[in-house]
Amino acid sequence: MSERVGKKADNAVRELAVDVAGEEQGLRRSLSIPWHRLSDLLGGGLRPGEVTILAGGVGSAKSYLSLCLCLHCYRKNVLFSLLPCEDTASDAMRRFWALLENDWGLLKTDQDGAEKRGESLARSTRALDEIRECVCENPRTPEDDLYGGKFMPMLPWDSVTKWLRTASKESKFIVCDPITMFDFGCERVPEWQGQQDFIREAVTFARTGNAHILLVCHLAKRSGRSEMPPTLDDVQGSTGFVRFAHNVLLLAGHEERESEVMRYGDGRETVTHKRTLTIGKTRNGPGTGLRLAFDFKERGPVLSELGIIAPKT
Repeated sequence: MSERVGKKADNAVRELAVDVAGEEQGLRRSLSIPWHRLSDLLGGGLRPGEVTILAGGVGSAKSYLSLCLCLHCYRKNVLFSLLPCEDTASDAMRRFWALLENDWGLLKTDQDGAEKRGESLARSTRALDEIRECVCENPRTPEDDLYGGKFMPMLPWDSVTKWLRTASKESKFIVCDPITMFDFGCERVPEWQGQQDFIREAVTFARTGNAHILLVCHLAKRSGRSEMPPTLDDVQGSTGFVRFAHNVLLLAGHEERESEVMRYGDGRETVTHKRTLTIGKTRNGPGTGLRLAFDFKERGPVLSELGIIAPKT
């Protein structure tokens, strides 16, 4: 590798032409997403060969946002892979089911609504069976503790990178949710070093597999700053996460509020929303620093994009 340091990029323009030719033929294209303003701000969707960090607090709906993206891939016939590391695969499938039907009621477990849920499941079984092929089991299983009870162990990060290597050869969109459940100190190295090694590996596999990898994580506790929009400094874990990722999306849940959003042209409109998505960073789009108003649709857990929040004047 040392002999490549300082080597002139003689083939760079030729490689660019190959990329553009592939784009013209539809062989190399960004993954579309179901929110057109966010897509524009990221430079046209989720680009192949990149890594996105999606960070949010507890209950911010970051898992629902990632599942919306997976479901969009399914509907566009794009192969995805989901590795749930906090919930079970059956929990993920129940959420997919609620998204398919746009119905909060499908997440309930009461006996009174069971008959209606059975009818809904019959309608959705074929789609759920196809989606199931892209969903992995949670690799974290309960183990015995010293006191006769059970505990959930952390997941060694290097085992995830082995999976990412394989998944990136097969799938164009890959989700790990959340990476907070990974043990980054398992190789007898400082935790920050394990985190930086992991994100470097993820970037490598995204690029070599021409896939897009979405890593879901939490926000650190924000004492005295709960009402302020999250920033890159609030992402839990090593600074390497936000440094090496191509995009960082920060999702916040909050009490219902009104915001003025910009429409196409010069129009503005006041909307009511309970979720705000901040684009903390994007390398290939104009959206860094902008915020978007989001909310769930009226009947179910599908996230709806309401507009770009206008700066205060």
